[in-house]
Amino acid sequence: MAEKSCETPKKKAKRLSHFKDAWMKEHPFLKKSRRGNSFAFCELCAADFSVGHGGYNDITRHIATDKHGGSAKAMAQSKTVSSFFPASDSKLAENVIRAEVLFTGFLVEHNISIATSDHVRPLVKKMFTDSKISESYACAATKTTHIIQGAIAPEALCNVRDCIQSQKQYFGISLDASSDQFEKYFPVLVTYEHPDTGLIVIEFLDMVACPSGRAQDLFIAVDTMLKKHNVSWNMCATYSADNAANMQGKHNSVVSRIRSAQSSKQKIYAVGCPCHLVHLMAEHAAKPLSVCVEDLIIDIYFHFQKSAKRVSTLQEYMAFCNTGVRKLVKHVKTRWLSLEKSIERTLFNWDALTSYFISTFEEDSSGLGAREKRILSSIQNPMTKVYLLFLHSVLPVFNSFNILLQTEAPMVHQLFPAMVTLYKDILVRFIQPTIIARAENIMDIDYSDPSVQLPLEDVLIGFETRNHSRRENLIDTSGFQKFARETVSFYCTALDYMKKAMPLEDPVLRSLSFVNPDLRLSSNIEDIRTITERFPNVIDQQDMDKLLNQFRDYQSCDLPVKKYLRIDEFWHQLSLIKDPVTGHYTYGVLCRLVKFVLLIPHSNASCERLFSFIRKILTDQRSSLGKNPVTQQPGPNVYESVTSVKNTLCAILASKINIFSSTPCYKWQPSPQLLKKAKSATFLALSHRREEIAGGATGHREESLLLSTEPSDAPTASSSIITEAPSAPAKRPASLITTFGLPASKKITSSSASKKKSTGGQKKGQVGSAQTSASVESSPPGAAAEDDDVVILD
Repeated sequence: MAEKSCETPKKKAKRLSHFKDAWMKEHPFLKKSRRGNSFAFCELCAADFSVGHGGYNDITRHIATDKHGGSAKAMAQSKTVSSFFPASDSKLAENVIRAEVLFTGFLVEHNISIATSDHVRPLVKKMFTDSKISESYACAATKTTHIIQGAIAPEALCNVRDCIQSQKQYFGISLDASSDQFEKYFPVLVTYEHPDTGLIVIEFLDMVACPSGRAQDLFIAVDTMLKKHNVSWNMCATYSADNAANMQGKHNSVVSRIRSAQSSKQKIYAVGCPCHLVHLMAEHAAKPLSVCVEDLIIDIYFHFQKSAKRVSTLQEYMAFCNTGVRKLVKHVKTRWLSLEKSIERTLFNWDALTSYFISTFEEDSSGLGAREKRILSSIQNPMTKVYLLFLHSVLPVFNSFNILLQTEAPMVHQLFPAMVTLYKDILVRFIQPTIIARAENIMDIDYSDPSVQLPLEDVLIGFETRNHSRRENLIDTSGFQKFARETVSFYCTALDYMKKAMPLEDPVLRSLSFVNPDLRLSSNIEDIRTITERFPNVIDQQDMDKLLNQFRDYQSCDLPVKKYLRIDEFWHQLSLIKDPVTGHYTYGVLCRLVKFVLLIPHSNASCERLFSFIRKILTDQRSSLGKNPVTQQPGPNVYESVTSVKNTLCAILASKINIFSSTPCYKWQPSPQLLKKAKSATFLALSHRREEIAGGATGHREESLLLSTEPSDAPTASSSIITEAPSAPAKRPASLITTFGLPASKKITSSSASKKKSTGGQKKGQVGSAQTSASVESSPPGAAAEDDDVVILD
């Protein structure tokens, strides 16, 4: 009994209150706590508190605290992220993103700065106050850039990538070099049959950089680019470039290396650019002329270019001569068609120009510059206008050939007839008509033989040229006789250059007359054999009989297809015709061969057209497209994956050429897939950039923007285009930002708060994305854009 009285009685366990679900209905900010049933979690305060002792009273006391009151007040004044965006499954959300994509397409088509979209968002809300779409419109510069890069451009590249990656469809490529003074860049265009329309189209694929311009380096750059797209050279059937040796040479050129890289029996077919050649032909032919018209035109233009006083004086002389005020047209030697326009305008203002220079400089010739002396000497020579009139009459012969081959539609079947026509047009100007009529082949005429040439008085020099010479009594002068002999030399030099440089003896081009339905009766089986022997992989041997039978049927039957269509559209419609008895395609094999030969480019004008686009896109206000705005250096590769385009300039070019060249922005219908990509384009791009920065990326890419809000088309010091990324991240010294060649006007700051120890294994002294965040506080104006095709003097 005594032992039991000494034991201490046990304390009774205290019962704690438990969290009740009913409290969450009364107070939505309450949730169950992970610490146990006797605790509650407040979402506003992001904190757990006990309810085990007081139960509901504990909740009341928590609500009365200053911390909870401040959190509730802040929450009431803030908006959730979802409030800025309509629901993803709503009709309004789809209409808003469509409006943003369509306006982005409008900016791309019309070369408008992306930064313009910063003002569009508040402007449309003010213009359309009763529209829910305008109220939800939220597409400024950053989002516009990412829509172009991550939605529109991938859609534009969809068809061309599918073609070259399929390994089942032949395609052709076109290359040309830029004239950029900082870095040579080469756009790559692809010619292929469009899967939906059946037309032969030329679309933008990529742009590669090659500073040296050597054939080996250029081939490696293009080959690397195609490998990134999973493309084999074996399906590349045609190649077009300018006529430089590094592009078209037989032994050490890009085309020779492509042929070495092809493992198939059928090698690539290369064609130079006839537009370049005919321009060079006219330039070489004009060299024997005593008066250098090109130099005179250029001297006159630059005499007035930067002097408002001289222009005003010239306008007074124009009014005095009653010729009307017309601006002088600048001639650029690399522009194919500018000389004719410049000569035409100079002749129109000739009387005023003569009066101006004689009155201004003849009496007081002291202090004249070299340019003014040359101009005055030419103006005082009575034969100068004769030479101008002669070139004005003969240049249209060259330019008509040039204009014909600048069309976007396939014209290779007209290339050889056009060359023959040009050859004959020059020949008839100084060769006796009977010699031409009796010749079986006009190419065999020895035009340099004086016995087959016309007398000098009968040589065609232009109607106005001869009339002016008669009015001025120049016909019997020695100067005119010299001029007449030089015109014959002009024609002979032009034909010499044409026979040397142009593909007049190419068997493939000579055998393509059957492609034109109007000339099918004059074609023969040998034309088909020539094509199939040059391209043996296009038609299988077991299909040769079908091919020849279909060719004879094509020659002898009335075709149910309209002949005035584009040639590729004509053959596409012909390929759809079926035999009503067998159900087989009537001209299936023949159309396959013709569609292949239509891949052969008739000129390289598409690349020149692309450079015109670039000049209009890269302006002083938007010269940094696709460049690193901090270092002014090339950024990453244009296409780092097959789903998104990383370079803004190339994304604009792909969208502009592949979509908006054939479809205006107001008729364009974005696909549902494009709208879906546009919704997530900004989020994906920024997330990817955050991952790169968090991962300590090095090289050019870590310096790029660093999540800066600077518009992608902000002005910079250079307008160089970039595409190729370094094969491995480059280790860069700590003194990078001071040795990169930035102008002194750019002040570069470094955030000391970001100088944290890198965990990526960087050595001391290296600059990583986790170490330095550089920003440019001011930027100089961009480089001046190049001249347009025709520049006028204000």
